Amino acid sequence: MKARVFVSPKASVLDRGPRYLRITDIQNDCVEWSSVPRVSMPAEEYGRYRLQPGDIVFARSGATVGKSFLIREDPGKAVFASYLIRVRCRASSLDPEYAALFFRSSDYWQQISDGATGTGQPNFNGTKLGALRIPIRPLEEQREITAKLETLLARSKNAREKLARIPRLVERYKQAILAKAFRGDLTRDWREKHPQTKSGEDLFAEIQSLYRAQLHKKRDDRLALELDPSLPDLPSTWTWCPVALLSSIVSDGVHKKPNYVENGIPFLTVRNLTAGEGISFDNCRFVTPADHKEFIKRTHPERGDLLISKDGTLGVVRAVRTDTVFSIFVSVALVKPTDREMTDYLELAFASPQVQQQMVGVGTGLQHIHLTDLRKDLIPIAPPKEREELVKRVRAAFCKIEGLVAEVNRAAKLCQRLDQANLTKAFNGELVI
Repeated sequence: MKARVFVSPKASVLDRGPRYLRITDIQNDCVEWSSVPRVSMPAEEYGRYRLQPGDIVFARSGATVGKSFLIREDPGKAVFASYLIRVRCRASSLDPEYAALFFRSSDYWQQISDGATGTGQPNFNGTKLGALRIPIRPLEEQREITAKLETLLARSKNAREKLARIPRLVERYKQAILAKAFRGDLTRDWREKHPQTKSGEDLFAEIQSLYRAQLHKKRDDRLALELDPSLPDLPSTWTWCPVALLSSIVSDGVHKKPNYVENGIPFLTVRNLTAGEGISFDNCRFVTPADHKEFIKRTHPERGDLLISKDGTLGVVRAVRTDTVFSIFVSVALVKPTDREMTDYLELAFASPQVQQQMVGVGTGLQHIHLTDLRKDLIPIAPPKEREELVKRVRAAFCKIEGLVAEVNRAAKLCQRLDQANLTKAFNGELVI
């Protein structure tokens, strides 16, 4: 195997000159050559460093050290960047397709790991690459192994692509369940078995009374109900209710960037709501207890409250289910329910399509939700006992879905292990007899 390092000139945006292939141009084992920049270089240098079909390029440093790419089609006039190594196989002894498959095997990656030097920026130079051990077999056997492996790997790739589509389908399915739940369809049979004597108007009046009692107000503009005609009809025992009437406080976090400290009180932003399920305290920043004391004069998150992302990524809702003390940034809104027993129900309701469609962002750049608009958003409210049943059924459905996701993740990992098992068998001489 022959390797050569090309110390190239700096890439520049030109209309002429050869394409200048960088490791960042290689994505998902593919290169979009039309987007690869051009480079200015002496004509006599081009012949030495040009790329042609059958060449394999390797990343020789950095986080992608060892990553390789086989050039199968004619790239036109193209050269490679200085932090790549080009390998050109001897036609008489090593088939490029066979070599490219070996460079995906665990044996290859172990050799890269053993030979790479440097802690911050691992490096694997051309000399080391030229010394790699590759199991060489007769050319005909190499091609037979390649054909067999490509068939097996194609099947595995097809399976992984199908599995990769499932998470998107899962989210759509969850939204379908929430839509069904908050238009009353999911608990229709429950209502038939548990007929209610009170109407939706009665329920709305009860919510008004609780709001007045909690805030000691007899009159408030938030007590009015203005229905949006585009919203769907609800069961007769349900009511639409504005967020403001369901909460004692609708606010957001501190509006100025705080002075962060190494240790202190956790300070949460949108990324702490979008890092997975629930509220993540991983990789959060901290503020001093004194700053936190000032911040919570405006917005004080407590167990049972709801946090909603209002800047950038809009409408992600998380219930506070921890006694951990923390502050929030302006990008996060807080809704403090007047009825603390409604937290679980409201968390699901805010995530439903019926409510999400009301959370329309404004702004030409970074989209954000105004608190005034959030207070006016309407939530479909069921009677108390039906709310409990709805939460139970939605959670049961989501639990089954998460079980499916876990199976999908296990299957995806199995595909990866199967690929490596087939590569190992191939280069141990066990795949083709």
